[in-house]
Amino acid sequence: LAGMEIELSEMIGRKADLRTALELSKYFRERVLAEAVAQYVKD
Repeated sequence: LAGMEIELSEMIGRKADLRTALELSKYFRERVLAEAVAQYVKD
């Protein structure tokens, strides 16, 4: 994920944090997952 995080940060011109679902806080994980929108789906 670190390489993707750096690449995304460079693309958008600001710091990006990429996390897996299990790395999210249990206090807001379900809300984040419910609102998540796939940006890339492998065929």
